[in-house]
Amino acid sequence: MLCRSWARRSAAKGAGGTPRKIRIESGYERESKKNYEERGRFFSAFASVSIMSLGCTFLFVPLYRMYCAPTGRGADPKFYTPEAQREREQGDKSYPVVKKLLKVRFLSDVGNTMPIAFVPLQKEVEVLVGEPALAFYSAYNRSNRTLLGVSSYTIAPPEATNYLNKIQCFCFEEQRFKPHELVEMPVFFYIDRDFLNDPLVNWLDEVIVNYTFFNLEKTKDIIFRSNLA
Repeated sequence: MLCRSWARRSAAKGAGGTPRKIRIESGYERESKKNYEERGRFFSAFASVSIMSLGCTFLFVPLYRMYCAPTGRGADPKFYTPEAQREREQGDKSYPVVKKLLKVRFLSDVGNTMPIAFVPLQKEVEVLVGEPALAFYSAYNRSNRTLLGVSSYTIAPPEATNYLNKIQCFCFEEQRFKPHELVEMPVFFYIDRDFLNDPLVNWLDEVIVNYTFFNLEKTKDIIFRSNLA
């Protein structure tokens, strides 16, 4: 018995004679630690994406003017070529030569069956009517499975809908999100200069664009069931 007691005391001591501390971690603590680390990785990635997107927002439009507009890539060159734009303004006497800054606010929403975090990376941008502008949205799949989604948008006031033209947009297209994947999606757009001729909207200083993401699989399932009914 004396030997067993001595063995227990020896096992409880470290190399320097200090008793060893044995910590038993519960399942709840392990899960909390895992969730904390996952949130940390998400916010770090989100911050990096936000900084990169902000830089792209300032650089994309000048680069577009330098390369895409002269070559006509990605849009109608008749609209974006400076010479063609001046020719259009001089030929049409009713075409205004005034310039107007318009604030475009971005909002986001998610359907009840779509487990993603979906936010605009720029809450608002100021655009010159007739000039291209760039904004970004970010989506994060919070689930452990691949999701299929599709987005739609609304514009307020509705009278401004016909004047917001999108060169590149993720709306109305199927989007695939892998488990815990963070995706950045651009919206490249311009406000048509005919906006300045419409008395219903030319007094506006702000336009609101709201994107909503829906679960495509759930939507297909609802449509399928309604057809069977």
